[in-house]
Amino acid sequence: MAASSTALASFFGGGTGTFDVLHSFSTYLAATIGALTVTGSLLAFAKLQGILSGRPMSFPGQNLLNGLLAATLCFGLVAFVGEPVAGSSMLLLGTGVAGALGWLVAGQVGGADMPVVITLLNSASGWALTAEGFVLHNNLLTIVGALIGASGAILSSIMCHAMNRNLTDVLGLEKKALPASASAFCKITGECKTTDVEA
Repeated sequence: MAASSTALASFFGGGTGTFDVLHSFSTYLAATIGALTVTGSLLAFAKLQGILSGRPMSFPGQNLLNGLLAATLCFGLVAFVGEPVAGSSMLLLGTGVAGALGWLVAGQVGGADMPVVITLLNSASGWALTAEGFVLHNNLLTIVGALIGASGAILSSIMCHAMNRNLTDVLGLEKKALPASASAFCKITGECKTTDVEA
């Protein structure tokens, strides 16, 4: 939240005509990644605390919607970097879209896989901090953010490897259909006989 708020405040309170490509790029990334991290973290907290159900939130066409939101973020980045002052609406739009995307992606993950999502969001917060460092011209923020981002990504990879799963599977981006004969494993056959120890 701090990275997103700082990026927005830096842009809207910093005057006009002072944004080069790197500064505009960093501002957009800090705002959007920060918003995605906030909403994803809030949903993860709600699931782990039992406020919301730990079951994955899914609906038809969810991955398509996620893809459209991601494409909108990319379009907003190009539009904002091309003309930061005139594209200020793209910054606000991108921040809102990123927040919605963070909620949707975290929502389609079950409660048992939330630790992986948390480490992934921790990594995202690090990269948001790195972008904020470029916005504020602060080398310390850039370095610390890169360390947090890299360590979070490595930890997420290790956890997925330990579960013998890939990240897209954990995030619910892969829909694996059960084989047609899978129902045979659930079929109950035979007879049940009851006994009474006092008889």
